[in-house]
Amino acid sequence: MAIAQSSIWISIIFTVIYIVTIYFTNRKVPNAQYYLFIFISLIIIFVGIYNYVYLGKITPNNYDTLSMLTYIIGNITFIPYVAAYAYSIFKLLKGDATQKIPIIIVSLLLLVLLWWLWIVMFDGIFIGFV
Repeated sequence: MAIAQSSIWISIIFTVIYIVTIYFTNRKVPNAQYYLFIFISLIIIFVGIYNYVYLGKITPNNYDTLSMLTYIIGNITFIPYVAAYAYSIFKLLKGDATQKIPIIIVSLLLLVLLWWLWIVMFDGIFIGFV
């Protein structure tokens, strides 16, 4: 059973934590306020749909649509983290770091690991571990 199926507050707390983390990870990114509004609106719309349509009503018939919706929204809502990463790599390449290639490789591996953890957490909260 999904964690968010037990209470509406879990999805609301997740939304607040998401908004705070993307704000703090994208503070230094130029023009971030424009796309952050889009992602904040997207997660609020998703949580609203989830709480209205699926809260306490997951059946085998609507599980597939919820699973696909969660996978798509999970990948889209990861984009602000990638933008902050890309901005930091851009600043690294402009600077005088002596070992740029190993730092970029390790950072890419950490970004892939972060994406995997994000998808596992997002699925665990909204559709559960099946």
